[in-house]
Amino acid sequence: MSAVIRILALVTDAWGAYGGIAQYNRDLLEALSDSAAVAHIDVLSLGRVESPQRAKIAVRDAGGSRFRFVAMALRAVRRQRPTVIFCAHIHFMRVAAIMKRISGRPIWLQIHGIDAWERPRPADTRATLRADLVTAVSRFTRARFLSWAALAPEHVHVLPNTVQAMFHPGPRRSAFRQAQLVPTAAWPVLCTVARLSSHDRYKGIDRVIAALPDLICQYPDLIYLIAGGGDDQARLAFNAERLGVSERVRFLGRVEPEVLPQLYRESDLFVMPSTKEGFGIVFIEAMACGTPALGLDVDGSVDALLEGQLGHLADMNQLPASIAAAVSDTRDRESLSQKTLKCFGKPAFAANIARLLKQIEQRFAEPTPS
Repeated sequence: MSAVIRILALVTDAWGAYGGIAQYNRDLLEALSDSAAVAHIDVLSLGRVESPQRAKIAVRDAGGSRFRFVAMALRAVRRQRPTVIFCAHIHFMRVAAIMKRISGRPIWLQIHGIDAWERPRPADTRATLRADLVTAVSRFTRARFLSWAALAPEHVHVLPNTVQAMFHPGPRRSAFRQAQLVPTAAWPVLCTVARLSSHDRYKGIDRVIAALPDLICQYPDLIYLIAGGGDDQARLAFNAERLGVSERVRFLGRVEPEVLPQLYRESDLFVMPSTKEGFGIVFIEAMACGTPALGLDVDGSVDALLEGQLGHLADMNQLPASIAAAVSDTRDRESLSQKTLKCFGKPAFAANIARLLKQIEQRFAEPTPS
């Protein structure tokens, strides 16, 4: 495959930003730049972005200004003739549709979770239906999107998240536990990694805290680690105190990315009973470190946990029993890591990208002048 594909990408953020979508954008754009089929990627970011130091990728940001972002996008599409306009968030589809009208170039839309599950306002719906290719992080998101978007199903594909190489099994460290006030004898250690935002209560931390009284009766040395910052921490702490389990809960604040692998390794179970997860990259990060993971059987978590083949799927109404069963998981950590990487590691992600690029070249690439 020759390098004929030129991509003009509209992203919320990428390098230097936190969060699952920023990580997905980095992983996807870097994988695209690694392909011999891609000649160049021009990235326009709404938020501030660092340089990825990659020869094929040029980045510019609007510093958070939506007006500047739109102006940059319209100028770029007039000056260039990309093979495809990559729209990394459905909220950018209005400007992407204008870019398509100006240039005649096709749109590749990436969708994640709740952003694409419900029909948006009429103007946004019309813009979304201008997409020529759509990739969704999970089958659940794809199905919810197609329930309202009248697009050809064969042009809506699943492109799941991938996991970084730093997530792998490793030894536990007493110094790490001491720093987090986790007793040496603590078992099991549960953990959740999520934003503690009042807008993200669907992540399910309340559900885990509510399950602790029953679990502590069975596991008197249980500790629950919560990594993440946000405006909802005080309310969660109050709930833990009200239930009499505050001594078993540790709020770690936002954990730096390089610390996350060790947090997963120190845990006996990663648990996030979310009800609105598009995919849930934290599940595969934990399992890549060899730590069993548990989520609910109601959203995109099912894909990340491979329908219960990799992780544990729980009924919301039986969470304490499901956590207790998952804690008893005796699978070898190295084996769990290898199975996770086989499904979601970089080689699997690259293979998915290669198949996608082949379709993009066949459908959208303009003939090279002879």
